[in-house]
Amino acid sequence: MARARSAPIPLTHPRASAGPAEQAVTLAPIDPERARALGLEARRQARAERDAEALSTAELAIGSAAKERNDLPAALRHLRQALQVADRAGLPLHAARARLALASALLIYGDPTGAMRETERAEPGLRGGDLGRLYAQRAVILHVQGRLDEALELYRRALPILRRAGDGLYESKVLNNRAMLHSSRGALAAADADLRRVEQLSSAMGLGRTMAITRQNLGFVAALRGDLPAALAWFDRADAWFGANGIVDAVGLRDRCEALLPAGLVMEARSAAEEAVRHLAAEGRASSLAEARLLLSEAALRDGDPVTGRVEAERARRAFARQRRPVWVAIARHAELRAAWLSGERSPALRASARRVAAALAAAGCVVPALDARLIAAHLALELGRPEEARGELASAARARRRGPVDLRSRAWHAEALVRLAAGNRRGAASALRAGMRVLDRFRGALGATELRAHVSAHAADLALLGLRLAVEDRRADRVLAWAERWRASALQLRPVRPPDDSPEMVYLHERREGLGTVGGHDRPEAVLALERAQRRAQHPDDCRIVVDDQDRLRRGRRHDCPPTTFRPCRLAS
Repeated sequence: MARARSAPIPLTHPRASAGPAEQAVTLAPIDPERARALGLEARRQARAERDAEALSTAELAIGSAAKERNDLPAALRHLRQALQVADRAGLPLHAARARLALASALLIYGDPTGAMRETERAEPGLRGGDLGRLYAQRAVILHVQGRLDEALELYRRALPILRRAGDGLYESKVLNNRAMLHSSRGALAAADADLRRVEQLSSAMGLGRTMAITRQNLGFVAALRGDLPAALAWFDRADAWFGANGIVDAVGLRDRCEALLPAGLVMEARSAAEEAVRHLAAEGRASSLAEARLLLSEAALRDGDPVTGRVEAERARRAFARQRRPVWVAIARHAELRAAWLSGERSPALRASARRVAAALAAAGCVVPALDARLIAAHLALELGRPEEARGELASAARARRRGPVDLRSRAWHAEALVRLAAGNRRGAASALRAGMRVLDRFRGALGATELRAHVSAHAADLALLGLRLAVEDRRADRVLAWAERWRASALQLRPVRPPDDSPEMVYLHERREGLGTVGGHDRPEAVLALERAQRRAQHPDDCRIVVDDQDRLRRGRRHDCPPTTFRPCRLAS
């Protein structure tokens, strides 16, 4: 964005305290409108007195207030002016603080690289509580990029520094963001505890907006539990504050879509996603906008609209590429592939694209969507008259039928059925389909998360449909009836089962929700082994012993935290 041009004002070092400007900075997150008015007056006074420190601080206040009001162009303009004034006047601390605020705005604007660069330039000039703020801001950038282990370490470093400095505002931001990180890994009790603490801090400081955002995130965590009524209740409480203050909470609309999709409320979810995209685009919040477009793509696909699904996935993918978020780029390519496949495209180019997407997803550690892409490639090869190539793709996918998450194993049994069918082994194909259904039936009763149950039911329907087709072609009325019953049963909603939030089973289930190829994190073999044991218990593998791939163990050292197949962009405080 072009920097606003104005005639430079000769400045001297301050003769007096820049009190009103500093008050405006403090007020920005609490009452941005009042902070803006106070900052404008402080700027007028600083210019009259040629007070560099006060002028830089006033521009910082005006820019911070603009960011809180979602006016990113104004925020960037004023924060850059604050930095320019401080640099010209030789005020390193003020320049560093301006860079830190600028990093926050750049991240929201969709420039994580520029944001990280500003934190690196700011670091030498910061000490004490300001350094804690820098760690917190840098952690958010890493969090958005999917580098969760590094982000968590910086959150841990920032908290004691901020507490010693009595910085409740940034402590609440760090706790909010750490809660979102915990939730992405399935530690919902830890996430809830952090958010409750944020609610206490924000209430004590009179931070109404922060309280509303916290309630929105409590709804997000409830949605992860599969508790839609609680999620919507939290969302409504948050919306009440935003509505009373004349604010449209676009990120909240995105979260609402995320909660509604698993419940099958597709039209409502799509409407929320469309409104979120519209407002985020108007506000220039490119980072959140890309995630919302990807969510809208998913909603459109579930609504039977692959054209919109493909357009929004392509827009999201281009935005993620500009923002240098490679794992999200791979997920967006998968969404584009699914949209093309569902729209009826059957071309050699799409087959080649499916193979590339599968390889990219596998390299990113996104095992389940990678397998889905490989299965699409195999189907395309079969329909394009390339049976040998299809057998190779299907055989590769089918090897996963006895290992890994249920999602992967059920798809692999489907692939095995297709391999056998292509070889003329109809009985073997039916047997593979029944094995896939057994995997799903045993697991479905143990699931507490609504969207996983719906996802599993969709896979069961795919298996049952192929079984039904074979039975009809074989003119076996008894098998037609049996598969029809299996198909009907796959659509029934089972009574939710909710193990404790932080049990190994729940952690495992949320890792699986994320579509990860591995479990646990860097250098934590004991956690990996515990989750493998929980996986065996959760999946009841009486007929299908799980063997964890050695590649998973090797991959621990370069694990990426992968966005889920059902997307979970979360709200971070920057």
